[in-house]
Amino acid sequence: MSNKSNQKKDDNGRKNGNAVNETLNGGISDDQLFGGNGHDSIFGGAGKDVISGGNGQDKIYGGEGDDIIGMSFPKNGENSDDIIYGDGWNSSDDKQSGDTSKIASAVTADGGNTGIGNDTINGGNGKDTIYGDNGTNLDGSGVGGNDIIYGGNGKDVIYGEGGDDQLYGDEGNDQLYGGSGNDQLYGGAGSDQLYGGDGNDRLDGGKGPDKLYGGAGDDTYIVDTSGDKITEAGNAGIDTVESSISYLLGNNLENLTLNGKKAIKGTGNELNNILTGNAAANTLSGNNGDDTLYGEAGNDRLYGGDGADTLYGGAGKDRLYGGDGADTLYGGAGNDTLNGGNGADTFLFSGLTLETDGTDTIESFLSGTDTLQFSLAAVNLATGAALSAGPVAAGNIVIGASAAAADDNDYFLYDTSTGRLSFDADGNGGGGAVQLATLVGTPITTDADFVLA
Repeated sequence: MSNKSNQKKDDNGRKNGNAVNETLNGGISDDQLFGGNGHDSIFGGAGKDVISGGNGQDKIYGGEGDDIIGMSFPKNGENSDDIIYGDGWNSSDDKQSGDTSKIASAVTADGGNTGIGNDTINGGNGKDTIYGDNGTNLDGSGVGGNDIIYGGNGKDVIYGEGGDDQLYGDEGNDQLYGGSGNDQLYGGAGSDQLYGGDGNDRLDGGKGPDKLYGGAGDDTYIVDTSGDKITEAGNAGIDTVESSISYLLGNNLENLTLNGKKAIKGTGNELNNILTGNAAANTLSGNNGDDTLYGEAGNDRLYGGDGADTLYGGAGKDRLYGGDGADTLYGGAGNDTLNGGNGADTFLFSGLTLETDGTDTIESFLSGTDTLQFSLAAVNLATGAALSAGPVAAGNIVIGASAAAADDNDYFLYDTSTGRLSFDADGNGGGGAVQLATLVGTPITTDADFVLA
């Protein structure tokens, strides 16, 4: 709400607000605008303006020109929140370029502490340098506010400092610094540099080749061009890359999620990665480490590589390759092909109802080493029995040529002449068996190869 009647000019020609919700307009000259208390809207207009919102949740628009916009310019002991200042502003003594104490003393000789508030700030066009609440008062105390800062067009430098901040560079080659807190950094168009700092941050460079630095915490990086470069330190949290292009995880990055609708590839590194596909036909490769791969929708190809990997095909006609190591493979919905590779592998049938998993093809099954594992909950639900976890009892399995149920609790059937693996919920009842898979090469199996879990 505007209340222009409360705007005053002091002996230095500054417009000062009071403890109400105000609108201050600077005009085309070089103005000094101070909001005071209340939730203010301040418009610098053209010129090199000095703007302080004071206390309250303020909206500040720098307008054209290199502006100093801030909440930490104390006046007559008032508290304020953030510092935003335009590159190139000069006081009578110094060209200010980032020294917070100089900025405060250059604007006013009065003392006072910075305050706390969740502010929305728009730098407007021009080459702006913008500071959010740094989380520390001039006397060394205080906490940071959750700031929302828009750099506008131009080559901006924005500092979120303390609090959970949202920083928007918009157009131009911007530099965004989240500081401490769980921050969201959006570079916009241009070749941007984003620094998350401490906390669980989200870094999205936007259009253009960007450089992303997460810092400590569990960070999320958004990648949309091959020119995007991520730098992540070791032991700095569990980090995730969300990419709409084919992507290879770099050093110290743990997880990768593919976005968009294109059939793209995702590749892990030497760490224990989690790779997740999109709705298209993806190729996911874990490489080294104990990886977990989710194909999701689409006809996917999943390669575990070295290590004890877990592969989930999801919907679609998928191909899963465990590689070296003791791997776990679950095709999911659809008719999938599963190949465990070397090592003691486990082939899962764990749908809510076993019949919904499709009919899979299992390659390279080795009796005594590999395992066929079935959902205990699904089996008990379908049969009405109360079977226990562990190896399937011999009385519940029939293995042999043209295997068929002989009584009502012969639930699992393996035909050694065809490799056909089936599940029959009512044994020799009238329901009939449902094929779950075909074991290529008709390998010999024993009761111990069948497990409920």
